[in-house]
Amino acid sequence: MSLAGDWREFRAKLVADEGNPELALEETWAHATGAAEVGGLLLATLDAPKLLGDEYWQAVVFIIRHDEQGTLGLILNRPTSLHMGRGRGGLPLTVEGMESMREAFGASPLYCGGFKAQQAITLLHGQRRLESCMEVVPGIYIGGQNAAVVEVTTGGLSQSDFRFFAGCCSWKPGELEQQISRGAWQPAACSRTLVLKQCLKLPVPLWRECMCLLGGEWAEAARRQRRIDEGSDSEEE
Repeated sequence: MSLAGDWREFRAKLVADEGNPELALEETWAHATGAAEVGGLLLATLDAPKLLGDEYWQAVVFIIRHDEQGTLGLILNRPTSLHMGRGRGGLPLTVEGMESMREAFGASPLYCGGFKAQQAITLLHGQRRLESCMEVVPGIYIGGQNAAVVEVTTGGLSQSDFRFFAGCCSWKPGELEQQISRGAWQPAACSRTLVLKQCLKLPVPLWRECMCLLGGEWAEAARRQRRIDEGSDSEEE
């Protein structure tokens, strides 16, 4: 299952978080940090495509592990044409052990979390009460699939409370630090609202929102890239 590429067609630009009003009420913030950390973000710089490849254009990566064994992360803003259910546009049947998930989360979009291990599905959410989930940082969790199925099936939670990612990004020890030093990534700390929102129908793309929240040179880079994307030479926003 290859998910690279089709995310470009599915970057919508309307209204976000319609199914999760409580999350939308939380404060949203981000600020630059000097190094990568678990629970933080990696924001692709404008140089990332030439340094790493076009697939990292405006990527926003959430770091779920960062230790002496290396780093793992999920690209937050790569929705695909697939969803978790069966049938046309549904999760391929080759992904094993997903029967109950596909029944409970049939309409949930599937994101490309990265270009390694794309047969593996990661569940990301903000529900501490789910049995067997693992805390990444306070308020953000992965796993707990069986409990999530029960909650959605019984109406305790909605499908929009969860995000599903196929694949991940991975770095060997020291590899990410090298990419950061070369200028491919800007590490950042952020609120959980940026991590947990569904990246569909957003009025402002997630990468641009994060860069603008950082302020200064990063916000200026986002404004400059917006003008390029929109084919405008104007300095007006």
